[in-house]
Order: sequence, then structure tokens, then C-alpha cells
Amino acid sequence: MPVRLIVFDLDGTLLGGDNRLSEYTISVLNDASRIEGLTLMAASGRSRWAAELVLDGTDAIDYVICSNGASLYRRSTGTIVNRRSITPERVSGLYARVRELLPSACWAWETQRGIVPDDEFRVLGTQPGKELDELLASPDLELQGDPGLPVEERLAAYGYIVRGLLTHPELSCQQVVERLKKHVPARLSSSSAMFIEVTAPKIHKGLMLREFCARRGIDASEVVAFGDHLNDLTMLQWAGRGIAMNGANREVARLIPEQTEHPHDQDGAAYATAKLIADM
Repeated sequence: MPVRLIVFDLDGTLLGGDNRLSEYTISVLNDASRIEGLTLMAASGRSRWAAELVLDGTDAIDYVICSNGASLYRRSTGTIVNRRSITPERVSGLYARVRELLPSACWAWETQRGIVPDDEFRVLGTQPGKELDELLASPDLELQGDPGLPVEERLAAYGYIVRGLLTHPELSCQQVVERLKKHVPARLSSSSAMFIEVTAPKIHKGLMLREFCARRGIDASEVVAFGDHLNDLTMLQWAGRGIAMNGANREVARLIPEQTEHPHDQDGAAYATAKLIADM
């Protein structure tokens, strides 16, 4: 069957070593976008603000699955067209349970209006050399209200909540996941060395991709997906052709046998896409 959709993870896949699109990658994306019947999509752990920051060099990609599948953003209209929010009750339960298990944990929350960090998260995410795109790209928001109030009440002014960003000043992301994964009612995933994404249970990139394709009559066999990390597995395994990056996470490389010839910092996804579209 013909290829009708190509979906790219961003960090570690489509982006280069500087976490931005190279000129060559932009040229390949622009060429691919001119092929009739072919749609290009990105799927990232990033919020829509942080995704827009790295995609502003091209309009070849219109739809972006953001926040590890919690929302679908359309760049041409600047709107969220599909989302799976975390309820205030779940936010309250998550916050309390994590505080119980990891008292020094730091939180930021992706909301309808932007990323809202607590003071500790802001300090960690704005250190020189470690500035997070999530905070740099988002409107500058602060967690308001009396610190004694429940966190969901302090976040109420910012609209719906898409996901939590969780980190710890002393523990690695893997250590945090190991301590929490059996004890919190949420999906924990990581595409960053800095923080863990916390979304509602059963939310992942593959689910939002399937829903997008179902609405447009695109079969899985007509989809090619590129990714490098564990949070990409659901879409890599669902797509008719899943391609792991050269240098991908060990488990991803084990489960996804096809890999790009070059790693992400050598335009690996772009070179593979150029070969793909040359045959179309």
C-alpha cells in the first residue's frame, strides 16, 4: 500500500544534536510536503509551545502529537484539536501520593495557558546551560495562591491540565520512575534527561496517532513512524513500518529491527525520508 503518513518523534529523532532542525532536514520535509496525498506529522513529549519552538523553520508539518499523546496540536490554526486532560481529582491524588513517596519532588504542570512550575522546578529548569525549552517557550506563569491550598485549586486559573512534569534534585529520572511506577495511578514516561512526563493512564503517542488516522481513513499499513525512545514504542509498533534511529534506546532497538543508517545528529531521519519519497 502507498505511504500516506510519515510521523516523526522530535528530540533524538528529527532534531539534530543542537535540538533544532538542520537545513538539510528542513529541505527534505519541504520536498516531502509537496507530494500529493502525503501528510507529515510530529509526535513528541514536548508541549505545543516547546514543539513550535523547534518547528518554526518549516510549515511542512502541520499536526503535532504533543505531551506524549495527551494532546493533538494544529500549527496552522494554533489550536488543540484533540486532548486527554488530567482531571483535578487525579492531579490532587498524584500530587499527594508523590509527595508522600518523594518529599523533595519538584513539579511543573502543562495547562491550557502554559507551563506552570513550582519554585523548585523553575530553579532547576533555568540553570545556565540547562534551560528547558518547556519553560523558555511557554508563557511565563507562576503557581498562584496560598501554598496551603490544594494544588488543583492553585492551578484552576490556568484551565485544563494536560500533564505533569516531575523531577527530583538528587534522583535520576530512572530512579524516580522505579520508585513510583507501582504506586501512582498515572502513565510515567521520559524523553528528557531532566524530567518525567506524567499523563493520565493509558495515554500514549500510539493512541493519538491511531485516532488521527481513523478519522482520516488512513490504515496502519500506510504509516511510517520514526522514533528513538521508549515513549515512541507504541507508535513504532502500530505503524505499518516503524523505523528506530541509529543509536536508539537499547530496548527500542531490540523491538524495532529496522534502523536508520545515520543517527539523529547526522540527519538520520531526513536521509531515510529522502530515500522513502524518492520511490514514491
